[in-house]
Amino acid sequence: MPKEKAKRVDSGVHIAIREPESVRKMLLESAKDSIRFLQRQVSLEDIRSQKMALFGELRAVLKEMVFLNNKLDRVMPRVKLDRPAVAKEPGQEVEEIEDEKPRLVTRSRLDELELELEDIDKRINSLK
Repeated sequence: MPKEKAKRVDSGVHIAIREPESVRKMLLESAKDSIRFLQRQVSLEDIRSQKMALFGELRAVLKEMVFLNNKLDRVMPRVKLDRPAVAKEPGQEVEEIEDEKPRLVTRSRLDELELELEDIDKRINSLK
């Protein structure tokens, strides 16, 4: 069997590119953009993996907190309260009413200004 030679087929088609430098520049810029996109993708994957690790730690801490809270509930003595404690915040007053639980009355800044206006009006009327 005679050895066959590989034939080389040339299509003979060539395309002339106008402004080859601008085309080359655009190709390089698109390659840069692709690389930047891949870098962002890798950084997002890193952030996602860190996020998942932090969520895992958070779950472990929450489980431990629930366990310790349940343990504390078992150890602490039970106490009955006759009256619930009322927290007093700035701008709130506790009104004492007999045979009823105390109520918190909140006065807004607008109400306080209205009271001051009434007081000033009373002073003006007393001067007349």
